[in-house]
Amino acid sequence: MSLRVLASPTRLRVSCAALVLSLPALAGAADPTSTVTLGGGDYRSVELGKDVDIAAWAQRNDVSYIERLPVAGGGSIVRFKMDEGVWRARRDAMCTETGVMSCGTDFCQQYFVPSDEQAPAETAPASGPAPVAPPGTSEAITDKESSDKAAVPPEAGDARLELRLAEPETEAPDSDDVEAKVVGEDGAPQKGARVLLVPRAPDISSLFEQSGAGDTPAGTSLPGERNCRPPARSGSSLLTAITGNDGSFKFPKGSAQNIDRGCWEVITASACETRTRPLSDMAPEREPRHLLALMKRGKAGTPDQGQLQAAVQASGCKLLDATPLESIDKVLVRLELPEGNDDSGPALASLRVQPGIEAAQPEYRYRTLAQFNDPYAWMNYGARLTGAERLQSTATGEGVKIAVIDTGIDDAHPELSARITSKMDVTGYGFTPDRHGTAVAGLIAGEANNSVDAFGMAPHASLIAIKACEPETKQGIAARCWSSTIAKAIDAALKSDARIINMSLGGPRDPLIREMVDAAIAKSRLVIAAAGNGGPDARPPYPAEHPGVLAVTAVDAREQLYPAATRGDFVDVAAPGVEVPVPVPGSTYPGQLSGTSMAAAHVSGIAALIMSRDPKLAADATRAALESSAHDLGTPANDSVFGRGRVDACAAAQAATHDATLCAAETKPASPQ
Repeated sequence: MSLRVLASPTRLRVSCAALVLSLPALAGAADPTSTVTLGGGDYRSVELGKDVDIAAWAQRNDVSYIERLPVAGGGSIVRFKMDEGVWRARRDAMCTETGVMSCGTDFCQQYFVPSDEQAPAETAPASGPAPVAPPGTSEAITDKESSDKAAVPPEAGDARLELRLAEPETEAPDSDDVEAKVVGEDGAPQKGARVLLVPRAPDISSLFEQSGAGDTPAGTSLPGERNCRPPARSGSSLLTAITGNDGSFKFPKGSAQNIDRGCWEVITASACETRTRPLSDMAPEREPRHLLALMKRGKAGTPDQGQLQAAVQASGCKLLDATPLESIDKVLVRLELPEGNDDSGPALASLRVQPGIEAAQPEYRYRTLAQFNDPYAWMNYGARLTGAERLQSTATGEGVKIAVIDTGIDDAHPELSARITSKMDVTGYGFTPDRHGTAVAGLIAGEANNSVDAFGMAPHASLIAIKACEPETKQGIAARCWSSTIAKAIDAALKSDARIINMSLGGPRDPLIREMVDAAIAKSRLVIAAAGNGGPDARPPYPAEHPGVLAVTAVDAREQLYPAATRGDFVDVAAPGVEVPVPVPGSTYPGQLSGTSMAAAHVSGIAALIMSRDPKLAADATRAALESSAHDLGTPANDSVFGRGRVDACAAAQAATHDATLCAAETKPASPQ
């Protein structure tokens, strides 16, 4: 297990083995990351108070320290190597010196033991690390459950921890609180477990290239930040809490307001067993200071200007823009809180009571759902495993429009240039040839028989490329999307008469996106979404969780579940999504990606094959055929893992069209390499 700690100016990841990697500071790169490990019993850790002269202390104790980790309050944790015999002889004197807060053999154990009486026998009496203030503040945080009593760690048998999240329904959509539970492997609440909130490790690629996908256009139409800003150095590095009797912990409202939820992660620890989860799993990821409101469209297609101005003035916000959403006959209004004001509650409350305002909410953030960007793969097993390769002899997707709501797509790529019939950007960052969108588009409808390496499930389908997500780095897969951009993208897809809408992305439950998806379903559009890459404990992503959306999880060539796939009863079907070949912008040579994004793209292409056999086939009939004909991958107990099973293109087409002659020839699925 690893323990992640933020130090300033250098961030260190500490676990329990030998030095494995160190990234030197790069010119112009903020917060370079070093990776350090502790080895065996020869490494010691001592926490020194802020007034201790570290050099003098080290010389006095004949210590050549390896690393110094600054901690909140001005102190430091000093790591050094010392033989066991020397340590036993000197530890009592060293650990009782004035200014020594705590010391021990095991950094992890010492740092996370929450009370003196539970500390290792060799450890000198110490109060342990005090609760520290959230970034950008000086206010100390003290857990309400632990302020008047010693915390008790869980039993040794329950040391493996999980984060059991609070039910989403208990959290107001615009709540600033961060609240969850820590439970053991057996589901029992873990009292006295330490919980830390720390900045997420940066994407390594961001250290070597420009942070954004391109130059930022001028204007106010941009939906939000592309990536994480470095954490403020004026405050402390860590925010801590200790779980109460029921295993629950809470970071108070004041501490949650001034952080970007997409840029931090939570670590639970007890007896040096740790579990790390993104903060966005516990609290919906939002664009800081951005708010949205819906108003009725007037006769001219715009809202009542008097009501709009009154609402803006009452909220104290700046008006960014107002965009008609024709599919739901409303206007989407984007607003921004003043600089330095991170509390959205009062402004939202004011907006909701203003005449003409039908709904108000934060600007939620979504993310693309592909991982593991490993180049040069040749395995193209998806078409064979699903039977799409056999169906392509009688169906190619011709005449079916598919809206790809994603990042930008390389519309000059030889796999895609003939397939993209229209393109648009709703982010304000400009339409760009991005990796994630290009990969998804290639899996859906990459050209066949053109002497280029890969091909899509529906090689003659028409693609409507709608850029709603902005990559965090130029060559990266990770990208951010926003409530407003996704709403505009769905509206555009409905106006373009796309029969299928592919959304290989996910985020928190969102009233605005729910209304847009409901409109798409009401217009008989088949909405297909990725089931998420958050692992077994993650909250189901939206819109995959929406009951009207076909949620797709990922399996490999052996029909084994993608290990990072999110589980839950919301999963409908499974499709290939592990190490699949995809086109790369500016290149004909395929890359290789994994994730439920890729699985959703497979199903969108297969749905297009089926619909091309019957132009009048309804979306719900196509979905029913895909689900009812899926190849079962286990017992009913596995429905939360695989849904109805792995999609079978031939069986689904036969069920939808009642044509038993489709896919007469049998083809053996490809073997994994």
